[in-house]
Amino acid sequence: MNKPISKMMSLFLFCFLLGQTSYGKMVSLSADTRNELVQRVGYALSNPSSPNQTSLSDNNNALPPSVQLGMNGVPVFNQGWEWSTCTTMAVTAALDALYSLKDGQMISPTCFLQLNNLSWWDGNDSFRVVSAFEYFGYWTQKDQETIKVDGKPACGGLTKYPFSDGSDFSKVPSLNLSDPDTFEKYKDQEKKQRNSDGGNGTSMSLSVYQQYGKKLLKSNNWRVIATHYAPQQAGQTLQQVKESLTKGNRLVFTMFFDPFLSDKGHSMGALGSYLAHWDTWVLTNQIKTDLQTYLSVFQHDMVITGYDDTACVSYVDEGQAKQECGLLKIRNSGGDKMGNHGDFYMSYDYFKTLANGWVIAIGRNPSSGSSAEK
Repeated sequence: MNKPISKMMSLFLFCFLLGQTSYGKMVSLSADTRNELVQRVGYALSNPSSPNQTSLSDNNNALPPSVQLGMNGVPVFNQGWEWSTCTTMAVTAALDALYSLKDGQMISPTCFLQLNNLSWWDGNDSFRVVSAFEYFGYWTQKDQETIKVDGKPACGGLTKYPFSDGSDFSKVPSLNLSDPDTFEKYKDQEKKQRNSDGGNGTSMSLSVYQQYGKKLLKSNNWRVIATHYAPQQAGQTLQQVKESLTKGNRLVFTMFFDPFLSDKGHSMGALGSYLAHWDTWVLTNQIKTDLQTYLSVFQHDMVITGYDDTACVSYVDEGQAKQECGLLKIRNSGGDKMGNHGDFYMSYDYFKTLANGWVIAIGRNPSSGSSAEK
């Protein structure tokens, strides 16, 4: 059991960390953001890069052509399409992998989500999530099942993550592009599915969380690689991601994907096929068109576990067969029926163009290859 941090420090940290952002859910884009993304996608399509174009000008040390860290036996999580919990799932998976946590000793994302009046079920950003795990600790899955307060399960009344048959991503409601109310109807279906799951319990107090929480993550086990970086920094950010992977660090990152590209969102907009059908995010002209036409995209957090300069993915863009080489390997949180048994891939150009948000290295040596301070 941990000794709680001071009340003043707890109050300060919690006021900072209780902020909620729209990461991990459908978001509406401003006109300026849409125009910027349209220009970025258009430029990348007209000027595709090659894997060897990602080197830093001041770095003469060649990186290996491929690094694959895997997930250290951590199973694929399934957040359920109705919950916007991808950031918590991604950080939890990366920490489980780093500290070799298994079975009942794995981190409980559910207990963590019960903080902050349940608002984190509707999205958060990775900086807040990692910071909260460092300062407030974590509960294990065994704790979630066994600890009770006033005779009730301490994690807001939940002993397991709320998930039912209807939560699988194969059950995602279709977006009807001809219906102007399609997004509102999607939100209504989301609410119905949450109720079908039994809801997400009640909020947990910080004092209870800290009383039984365990601290493991240290400040020297994570580092910000980049945040909302400008297009001219994208190549440098990718290089730093690859350098960090060579040091044994996994990375949690945020990206946009086009929800209109695939039927029922089965692939989360990934239309390239590398090792499985629709397991790779690639840039297409349809993405550019959809950004020009529609006001919303999905924002999603995942874990980067490797890269391969020589890996090539095939896909079709406007009826033309194409191939792109240079892929990041990604652990998703949509269950093991999606992608390549839960793993996905992403072209370097997609990452440089539509990754948008925090990029955080988590590992034993995350400071190496990083540029931004916490």
